[in-house]
Amino acid sequence: MEGLLNSIGQKSGIYDFMHTSWGWPTVESLHFFGLSLLIGTIGLWDLRLLGVARAIPMAALHKLVP
Repeated sequence: MEGLLNSIGQKSGIYDFMHTSWGWPTVESLHFFGLSLLIGTIGLWDLRLLGVARAIPMAALHKLVP
């Protein structure tokens, strides 16, 4: 199974992408951006539930959550 996964990874272009000087930073930046969106949305929702952010209408929060 490990051999199969290695062959797929090396033939798919991901191997070449990740071994460039900008491949890993690109993936890390996208990962950080995604986590920031997720944690930010959850943080706003929690603040609203705790009563700290009462000025934010619930309808506006529903637009942020898929």
